[in-house]
Amino acid sequence: MFHLLGLLLLLWLGWLLIVGLWHVFVFLLSLLGIGIFFLFVADPATRASAILWIVGIVFIVVIMGLFEKLGSQNKRGQDE
Repeated sequence: MFHLLGLLLLLWLGWLLIVGLWHVFVFLLSLLGIGIFFLFVADPATRASAILWIVGIVFIVVIMGLFEKLGSQNKRGQDE
């Protein structure tokens, strides 16, 4: 269940990333906190899911940062 919920949540956050809702970053940080909580208090099976959860969220944050950097470069190029 944790895998399915995490996958659906990551897909939804990916869609938000594509449409450009950058304020989702704060929400991602709270999800990262939930993943870290499960990492330390859960049984081994849930701990593995928490690791995948954390890796997925970090991946989305990195991709968001790259898109933000590319977007700012494009905007700067249009202003000149």
